[in-house]
Amino acid sequence: MHKLISESYENIDITKYQFLNNKTILITGASGLIGLNLLALLNQLKKTYAINTICCINSSVPDYLKYLFESSTTIVGDLTEDPLINFIENYFAENLNGADIIIHSAGYAQPNKFLDNKLSTIKLNTSVTMNLFRLLNKGGTFFYCSSSEIYSGLNKEAISEQDIGTTSTDHPRSCYIESKRCGETICLSMSNLANIKIGRISTTYGPGCKLNDSRVINDLINKALESNQINLIDDGSATRTLCYISDMVQMILDIICKGTSTVYNLTGKEQTSIKEIAETIAKHTNSPISCGDKNNTMVGNPNKVSISIEKYEKEFGTKNFINTENGILSTLKWYEFLRTQ
Repeated sequence: MHKLISESYENIDITKYQFLNNKTILITGASGLIGLNLLALLNQLKKTYAINTICCINSSVPDYLKYLFESSTTIVGDLTEDPLINFIENYFAENLNGADIIIHSAGYAQPNKFLDNKLSTIKLNTSVTMNLFRLLNKGGTFFYCSSSEIYSGLNKEAISEQDIGTTSTDHPRSCYIESKRCGETICLSMSNLANIKIGRISTTYGPGCKLNDSRVINDLINKALESNQINLIDDGSATRTLCYISDMVQMILDIICKGTSTVYNLTGKEQTSIKEIAETIAKHTNSPISCGDKNNTMVGNPNKVSISIEKYEKEFGTKNFINTENGILSTLKWYEFLRTQ
């Protein structure tokens, strides 16, 4: 059985997560990249702590991932449909408890997905977010997975949590940008009832993505594995600050357990261009690279994403991130595995 996801968490320091002992944790989007890795990390913590995990997924998981869900209650359905929230609420009522912690990671992080499902994207970040508070015990913790896309339109280095984007509602990606902003506002409006934590997450990658995931690293890996060549649609000059998934989910739990602020930027520290990412993948797959016209970019795609994690590091110390090449190698192994399923 392939366990590349869970292997990343076998040697973590479990002592800093004692806050999670005797907690019921509800994870939405549990079959997505962040959700699967959160579950893998929590499974490791369950060896020491009493943690009850409830996973919301929108379709059944493939056989090679079922081991991650063995110690959890799994609820399958579409969160944008009201009956599912009612079902979960009834489940909690029957078990005489609610969620102590909700991690709302459901949503479409792939541009192709959220552009094809605009209304569902808006609902997941707005009405679903509001409804989820019905499932949270009073005084519980609600972690909302926001996005660095709320800074869209800014052209500066090291964007901080006090900054805000400049795009308007007619931006091509506004369904995602504006609904994330609104989701944050909803959460902050509930701060009298819950402990609110918001993570503005930037380019995250690693084992756990689906085979058809079109985000840049996954897309480039698939091109290399499918055709043994990488054709960039533009010149690859756009830059990203990448964060490997095991680093991301540990940062999320750090904030849930001990965070003293409400809003945090979450990303890595290594700035790299799309072309440099392609070159790393090419080196390990023996794939030639061709570049396209520098003006031929995806609609609304930012040229640069550079957010600061100074606030996080002031609270939790300087983090030793997995470097990009090692992260890409692990992601490449994951996709080689997926192609055998």
